[in-house]
Amino acid sequence: TYHFCNVIDDNSQGVSHIIRGEDHLPNTPKQIQIVNALGYKEFQYAHLPLVLGEDKKRLSKRHAATDLMAYKNLGYLPEAVKNTLTRLGWSKGDKEIFTISEIINTFDIKDVSRSGAVFDIGKMNFVNQHHLSSLTDEELITLIKPFNEMNNFDLSNHHDPKKLIRLCVTSGNNLSEISKFIQPFVNDFENYNEDDLNKHLLESGDVIDFFLSELVGIDDWSEESFESVINKALEELKLPMPKIGLPIRVALLGRKNSPHLSSTIYLIAKEIALSRLEKAKKVISEH
Repeated sequence: TYHFCNVIDDNSQGVSHIIRGEDHLPNTPKQIQIVNALGYKEFQYAHLPLVLGEDKKRLSKRHAATDLMAYKNLGYLPEAVKNTLTRLGWSKGDKEIFTISEIINTFDIKDVSRSGAVFDIGKMNFVNQHHLSSLTDEELITLIKPFNEMNNFDLSNHHDPKKLIRLCVTSGNNLSEISKFIQPFVNDFENYNEDDLNKHLLESGDVIDFFLSELVGIDDWSEESFESVINKALEELKLPMPKIGLPIRVALLGRKNSPHLSSTIYLIAKEIALSRLEKAKKVISEH
């Protein structure tokens, strides 16, 4: 019954080409016989290799594959998902990144591989990052807004949201991760990363004191001003850059990862930056 109805449905809808997974191969001869028996115009059949997990077994949830809405809810762009799915078993030279129009113009089913394609979440992360980076600042701010709202903050009151989003866009695989990375630039963080606290902050009281005394008197809250402070710290404290930059990053954001140090300081409002340096000074004194 399935094969009979399948053929009739396809014919009544004017289908000319049937493209499906290779697991349907056993069905095709039966359906061709039904097509011939009913006197229908023959369909053109193509069977695609199945998508596999990294262990070369049929893709399932244990390979981290979920429904498409789950990827959307994490902040993977539709263009990136389509790009990734199109590249499964199909290629055009060494090119990895395609726009939708490029896919339409270059795709040829004859180029599809005969072997199973392996779904690699790392590859989709790479593709998504590329598509995110190609967006304008305004587009990024609009797209990330729902994720910021879920993390209880927004960028409307930030003094330079375009620079913030541009410098942080490569800091996550998707909009959800980027939003979480941006959050401490706007909202207070609850806890320090324990490893970063112990390794970079607790023995750096002199660095914190130096930056507190320098930043409090700065009226021009700019990257140029902070570059001067950093150079002065290098000269007077006689420390290598990591011994200066990492403690300040941990003090300001609760972690060691951030953009360039002068940009990191600039992207945090002055009163917040000073407050966090005071907090770090207190934490150091209590250990």
